[in-house]
Amino acid sequence: MDSFQETFLLYAMQDQGLLFWLWDDQWHLVEAASINPETLNRSSAGLVCYPNGEVICKFGQIYKLPPGVSYLIEPRKNDDKLRYTKRLVRNGEKGALVIHSPPRTQTSESSYSTTITNQSRNKIRVTKFGPFAKGLFGIKKDPVEGYYDSIQFCNWFRVSDPEGWINPGESVCDPDNYGSGDGVWVYFFENEFGDRFISTAPLTFKQKP
Repeated sequence: MDSFQETFLLYAMQDQGLLFWLWDDQWHLVEAASINPETLNRSSAGLVCYPNGEVICKFGQIYKLPPGVSYLIEPRKNDDKLRYTKRLVRNGEKGALVIHSPPRTQTSESSYSTTITNQSRNKIRVTKFGPFAKGLFGIKKDPVEGYYDSIQFCNWFRVSDPEGWINPGESVCDPDNYGSGDGVWVYFFENEFGDRFISTAPLTFKQKP
């Protein structure tokens, strides 16, 4: 197996909630438990996808994608009309604690795992999130490229609630995130009563050798 197939196998072993596609004469959606080195060597291409169909990793030559599958959906400009005029930051106590740590399957210096824990007394959910550059007096007004949406957050962070709610004390995790540079991830939250706040964490995470 090559390194891309090895990464594919790691995903199948460690995250069976994802979607696994293999190609022989056509695309087949396969169960994670059925994937092993032999099945990968018999396939000329493969895709690992989030439940919303976004591709996480692949191997082989991909000439067309399966139905409902797409490459990463690019961030968009703000169109949710939710206002966070006070930029109320609640990192940790009474808000959300954001922690970056080593990734589960990736090995590059720009890969890391991100865990978010609800440390408030109410259910919370993410309405949008994005990478922001640091300004002279804090984070800049707008994200570097745009905002990712709540659906992407729920898929990337394996949120179990269908409406995206994270219960008090509950943690959600994106185990294989990517990013680099001098900036911060900013997560925009609302609670079940409509109160809004943000939580942030430095973008850069360096793996130890």
